[in-house]
Amino acid sequence: MIEIFRWRMLDRWDAFTVPHLHISPHLSQKKISDLLKPRVERVDRKEWSFDQLQPITVHFGGDISRRSVKEGKSYSMDLFWVRPGDVVLSKIDLKNGAVGVLPDSWENVVVTSHFKVYTPDLEQIDPRYLKYLLRTDDFKAWLWANRSGTDGRTEIPLEVFEGLEIPLPSKAQQSELCDSYEAALNEGASKEREADAIDRAGWQAFESALGVAPPPPLSDRPVFIAQFTNLDRWSHEGILDAIGRANAPDWSGAIPEKRLGELIADLSNGWSPKCLNRAAKPEEWGVLKVGAVSFGEFNQAENKALPSHLKPKSGLEVQKGNVLIGRANVMRLVGACAIVRETRPRLMLCDKIFRVIFRPGAEIPRT
Repeated sequence: MIEIFRWRMLDRWDAFTVPHLHISPHLSQKKISDLLKPRVERVDRKEWSFDQLQPITVHFGGDISRRSVKEGKSYSMDLFWVRPGDVVLSKIDLKNGAVGVLPDSWENVVVTSHFKVYTPDLEQIDPRYLKYLLRTDDFKAWLWANRSGTDGRTEIPLEVFEGLEIPLPSKAQQSELCDSYEAALNEGASKEREADAIDRAGWQAFESALGVAPPPPLSDRPVFIAQFTNLDRWSHEGILDAIGRANAPDWSGAIPEKRLGELIADLSNGWSPKCLNRAAKPEEWGVLKVGAVSFGEFNQAENKALPSHLKPKSGLEVQKGNVLIGRANVMRLVGACAIVRETRPRLMLCDKIFRVIFRPGAEIPRT
């Protein structure tokens, strides 16, 4: 058997770096084709109108979602039934782990020929086990390495996927593994919700103390009369906002204020030369990446090494006590701030980050 891999896929010059599966020898193994039976059940379009059917898609993480189709529109391609409990995969996205299990409560579900549907042998396998197994790093690497085709349209041949041997503990062990994993996911999601609620409460308390808390949600008043003098902008929300502000408490003078310019000694952004595609070594100069700044967190490891032929700009070196503000990033991270509490030397600002240096004696704000 011959396998071909690109050089960039190899970490070392030996077979151990090629994406092979690492399966414990004490586990029994079976081919996927012995566990899944293809379902090819074509929808009779003479008996079923398209508005009676529910097309779906499968995402990289294995989640399945309903596709919404505009009223009056339909698919001209052949459609195939997916029954509750079936394993369904996206042919084009199988390389990314797009394999899911249809929930029991879904009805009249269909897919196009871009998907493949299987009936699992429930005597041998818990379908959830296969879904989670294919999302592990080892199997995702194997899936990605076994794609073929032209760039941008690569797929894993189904016969290769079906011929894959997977570890197969007993059905009871599979279910126990899946139940434990799902319980851990649910516990994690619950803790995240609790953390979000604490974070929101903290911000509300902080904003309320300063008198900058947002007004309560606007009441739903579809019809009312307002004078032009009350309008800051030509919108329904603008009128309701003006009415709400009229009854808001006056916080002016409650807290001493200063112009930001009175506290700041310097506000500047940095330099983004073409750098090496790696982090700077301790003895090298580096340039921060925009990802070095998130809300309240400074990560000095997010940097790229400055090439040796470029002269560093020492005036842009980040120092302890600087406040950094992301000025260009994905929308949710624009304006992210962090205080540099500790940093290694020889790291410079990039041009996507503002640096704020406060005057001596100025109170440094907490982010």
